[in-house]
Amino acid sequence: MQLAKIKWILGKDTSKVEATRGRLSPNSVCLLLKVTNTSDKTMNFRASMEVADSHGKDLSGIYGVNEGPVAPNQTVVFWSVFYDPKPYYYDHLNYHVYASGTDQKSANDDLKLELIKKDSENFDIKATNIGSKKIYYPKAYAIIHKDGKVTNVIDTLVEPDDADGLQPGESVTKTIYAPGYDDVELSSTSSYSK
Repeated sequence: MQLAKIKWILGKDTSKVEATRGRLSPNSVCLLLKVTNTSDKTMNFRASMEVADSHGKDLSGIYGVNEGPVAPNQTVVFWSVFYDPKPYYYDHLNYHVYASGTDQKSANDDLKLELIKKDSENFDIKATNIGSKKIYYPKAYAIIHKDGKVTNVIDTLVEPDDADGLQPGESVTKTIYAPGYDDVELSSTSSYSK
């Protein structure tokens, strides 16, 4: 089986791509793409995904999804969950990753993400603006692990109404329901401008 075929625009030196997958149930699977900005410039990334199952059926994937601004060494996440009435495996999984420059500046150096509470079915993510400027569009990715594998991804604007942004010193907390998880990996994007 071909796990992943990666296509870059602007050259491979702009990013590192890691493709993984985990099973939510016998009839579903979570497909995950981590893209790390390996350039020295803030970038935007766009990903699409083509998937076919063992029944010969093409499945809808990630199309036209944009993430950014992504600072150097920052990782963003593209993901999707697929379901089928019968258990199956994927015949192929092709990703296309596009990178482009941006005038926006990432605010992630001033966006502090923390896991502040964990129990067997829930965890709380706290996001705090530790800088001196307003942060717009703070988005957190919670990558959920079980038995050493990724089983799901939850992405959310940790500030529900981003029109007002996250003021300096302001915090927001989000409770995530994730029964039976073992570990959580966090990633985020944010901006100093709209």
